[in-house]
Amino acid sequence: MRQGDGTDRQPRLGWWNETTEEKFDRRTLANMNLALDRVCENVPYGEDHVVRKRVAEQIIKCATSGKTALGELTDAGQRALISLGCAANSESRRR
Repeated sequence: MRQGDGTDRQPRLGWWNETTEEKFDRRTLANMNLALDRVCENVPYGEDHVVRKRVAEQIIKCATSGKTALGELTDAGQRALISLGCAANSESRRR
């Protein structure tokens, strides 16, 4: 699925492709999306496409390894931010 091309079935979930959608159940996909939003919401450049893509890639990698709990996915996304040097305000996102 690509956002903005008229083929979106779930526009908010467009950061992964159809193959990713086929690999995971709805709960895992929802956790993945929530983890992405939580990780990126309070950091500089968190809405930047490149940053979100890198975080999403690590969340997908985590879920593919079998770690699908929200906390595990969020931690994987947070590690991606650290590797990008974007982890400022990371503690403010924890609830």
